Amino acid sequence: SKMSGKIVVEGILSPWRIATRKTFNRPYFTKVLRRAFLAFIIICTLLFSLFRLTESPPVWYDEGIYIQNATNLVQNGMTGVRISPDTIYHVSKFSVGFPVIYPLAGVIGIFGADILPERLLMVLFIMGLVISAYILMKKLSGSGLASISLALLATFPPLYGNGKSVLGETPGLLFVL
Repeated sequence: SKMSGKIVVEGILSPWRIATRKTFNRPYFTKVLRRAFLAFIIICTLLFSLFRLTESPPVWYDEGIYIQNATNLVQNGMTGVRISPDTIYHVSKFSVGFPVIYPLAGVIGIFGADILPERLLMVLFIMGLVISAYILMKKLSGSGLASISLALLATFPPLYGNGKSVLGETPGLLFVL
């Protein structure tokens, strides 16, 4: 009965004012906003990479050769494509080498020759490329430009078209980076 309306309003609003003082502090708020943006872009990259993973794009001829090459490494201990029951054509005639074939052989050795785990390996390469590109850009140009670069790379359609196939392009970009 002795409190005025002004004191009641102050009692209701003061805890919120104190709580939001640190949250909306400009440097802190920008840092939180940037981290949320990075998390959003990385989650979008993961979702784009996993969308219709086994159907899109269809399995390519080259993809089949690399999978066969890695399968022969698992089954026979040597890389190459089986031409006949007794003949394995050596891998030096193909464009993809051990940085792709050996991890692919590891996936085939664990999960078997199926397109889903093989393309999941490519999703790991895509995520590694995107995260490594962000780290490099942040080191070279700062976090603002690195965030913009990450958004551009994450929305680059060929990354999810050819990048999901078991080919050497995305792992090659990661290794070059």
